This record gives sequence, C-alpha cells and structure tokens, in this order.
Amino acid sequence: VSAQFDLGEAYYNGQGVPKDYAEAVLWYRKAADQGNDAAEDNLGFAYAIGQGVPQDDAQAMLWYKKAVERNNPYAEYDLSTIYDESKDVPEDYAESYFGKRLDWTAIKRTHPTRRDYSEAYFWVDIALAGTLEPKTRKSAEAMRESVERRLTNDQLLAIQARATLWSEQRNPATPSR
Repeated sequence: VSAQFDLGEAYYNGQGVPKDYAEAVLWYRKAADQGNDAAEDNLGFAYAIGQGVPQDDAQAMLWYKKAVERNNPYAEYDLSTIYDESKDVPEDYAESYFGKRLDWTAIKRTHPTRRDYSEAYFWVDIALAGTLEPKTRKSAEAMRESVERRLTNDQLLAIQARATLWSEQRNPATPSR
C-alpha cells in the first residue's frame, strides 16, 4: 500500500518519472482503496482542484471524509476548505454525517447551496487539534481567523462544543502521512 502511495507521489511530483497527474490519481486510488488515509486525502485534493480528474467537490468531500474517519488532520483541513470555498456543498451533508452513519452514495449527489462557514470552522478547528506541518498549520490558522470573523459568538460556542464532543468520540489512530 505504501509503495502504491509512493508511486502516486512520484508521478504527482515528477520524481524519477515524468509528472503525470492522471497516473498519480491511479496510484493514489489503488492505495486509497486499501485504506491509506494520505492517498484518500490526495484523491480528495485532486478532485477539489481538478488535477488528473475532472473537478468535483462532492468527490473531493467523499475522499476527504474517508481520510477524516482515519483521523488525518490534513484531510480535516482540506475538508474545511471545501466548506469555505465551495458553492456545491450538499445541503444535508453535516446532518447525514452527525445524525447517522454517512451513506457514501448520498454524498455523490451535489446540491448547489451557499458556503457553510460553520462547517468550515468546525473542520479547520478539528484539523488544528491534530499534528500539521508548520506551513499547513499557518494556513489553517489564517483560515480559522478569517472564517471566525463571519460567525457570531453563539455559533462559535456551538461549533466548539460540537468539536469537543467529536474529538472525544474519535479513534486516537495516527494518520499515515
């Protein structure tokens, strides 16, 4: 699995092979299908920006969420950016996840809606509780500050309570990235 992920990284970065995003996605998918959280996060990123695959926020969310379930803080941060930047966040996404086990086929349907700053703040706050490289941490902190300005104190308190509860319930596994 890690060899498949490493091949994806090699094709993505053009290290020892010609840079080829489609080939990188192929290898990331092989590793992701076997549970590699970093590959799941990278697939999410590929879909989020349309690199090697058509741009698709719903697919990005699907892959980010899989990596989030494996406690990958990079995926948590990346998921927060979808909520901050996307115009295609499924309206019932948070409710379907927090109200019951998420039906992965439901997330494939994209329903145009507004940005969701509450969800963006929630996921970036969760990501910042994890271990991030300094550059990513700095970006996440800047995003949290930006999103925080768009929320009321009551919204922030509710999100922080939800994040605390979520963190207490999550599995303390370590991401493979």
